[in-house]
Amino acid sequence: MSSLGSGATFPYLFLYLQQGRGFSSTVVGLLLTTRAVGTFLGSWVGGRMVDRCGVRRVTLLSLTTAAASTLTLLAVSDAATGVVVLMFYGLTSAALGTALNTLLGTVASPSERPRVYSLRYVLGNVGGIGGAVLASLMLTVFPVHGYSVLYMVDAASFGALAVIVWRYKESGPATDKELHTPQVGRSLLGDKPMRWLCFSLFFVVAAGYCQLGVAVPSFMSEEGLPDSLIGWTVAANMITVILVQTPARKISSRFRRTTVMFWGIAAMLATWLLMCVVPAAGTSALLVACCIFGIGEILLAPLMVALVNDMASAGTHGRYNGAYSTVWNAGWIAGTGGTGLLLAICAPRSIMLVLVCGLALAALAVRQMRNHLAPSLDRPAPLDSSNAPSVAEPGRRDA
Repeated sequence: MSSLGSGATFPYLFLYLQQGRGFSSTVVGLLLTTRAVGTFLGSWVGGRMVDRCGVRRVTLLSLTTAAASTLTLLAVSDAATGVVVLMFYGLTSAALGTALNTLLGTVASPSERPRVYSLRYVLGNVGGIGGAVLASLMLTVFPVHGYSVLYMVDAASFGALAVIVWRYKESGPATDKELHTPQVGRSLLGDKPMRWLCFSLFFVVAAGYCQLGVAVPSFMSEEGLPDSLIGWTVAANMITVILVQTPARKISSRFRRTTVMFWGIAAMLATWLLMCVVPAAGTSALLVACCIFGIGEILLAPLMVALVNDMASAGTHGRYNGAYSTVWNAGWIAGTGGTGLLLAICAPRSIMLVLVCGLALAALAVRQMRNHLAPSLDRPAPLDSSNAPSVAEPGRRDA
């Protein structure tokens, strides 16, 4: 439900600020940049707060402030107010994402985490698409007050999720002793498996995930393909993610995690290589490429965040999830911004080769992570560990 509300508002944020609030494109760009800065702060601060205050408290606080920040968008009247509101909006949204990842990681056992995160990824995408459709209908039915209705629906969706989280009981936040032990207090950069995972995640997002909405439409436009085909590519990708979820989870439970990550990266890499033959093979090749990309998505995203939570020791789950979210946001910004710059100086077909090189770097990072990752973390958790506690050992072999 929360993804449904966010999916109804975020795609229209640019149009709302420009048409609904009367800002110029330059000012809107500045405001969205401010929101991006807020996401960096929110991911990191949210992770620290989770470890110190408890995941339930921070999740409820994030849901409440996210609902408030969504409603305050309706009160933006000038650029100065917009900067404050968009910064607050980005900060609360990112803190909420970190808190929810941590919440799922703490309530699920190691064997359940890939399935839980896979389900969240699928529902998040379905909710996003459903929200976009809902927004289109609302703006048609309520042409005058459509945006106001949208943001009130989004705020209500955060409230619905807060009711569910309220029922969750936790053992409590990390103690002061846990927060200051040498094991917990070590720098995340000193955790070699986590460092290599973040390096790989950055390039997977920059050269993979974000490009489905940037490089692919640009490539289609360059090749003279109809704009209506964009909707079909998104549909093909989403349907594949839904259908492949269960087989992907079974694969992840039978093979080494780093091996499955290699396969996910290979699927994305194959997508960009297949794009290069689209003009000769026709639009069917484009749809097949988007389906292959969906396989890579569902193999990688749930597994990587589950591994982050397995590597975290007691009292550090918030900070590890905060680092994961921060790197994800950094990769998204770098990927979209870098592609925009490349489109100004070279053809989209050449960009595909750059994306292939970026994914190759991601694969090399996974290879380095395997050299330092504890064997117990590289192997899937046994199925009989449903009642086992979260992994408490550091996620490195040379600790």
